Amino acid sequence: MYANWLNKEFNLLYNQEEEIVLTFDDPYQVLQHLKYTGVTATGSGGWTRKTVQEFSTRYRKLFSTGNNQVKLTYRPLYLVALKK
Repeated sequence: MYANWLNKEFNLLYNQEEEIVLTFDDPYQVLQHLKYTGVTATGSGGWTRKTVQEFSTRYRKLFSTGNNQVKLTYRPLYLVALKK
């Protein structure tokens, strides 16, 4: 997908995709981690006690590890391309 887009103007020399799975004790720690990485664009709304609680409930349901922790998965893509 990205290779076709890049091939119009670049020669793709290297590409690698990686999966990084981090575990946390609770969803609130996930939010703290994301805040520290600077990737917490939440639109125009802010977090309230209620939205944090709802997020935590949904996140734990979707991303529980089974040992009372939750996981967060990153899939970084590394590219080296040379302009044609």
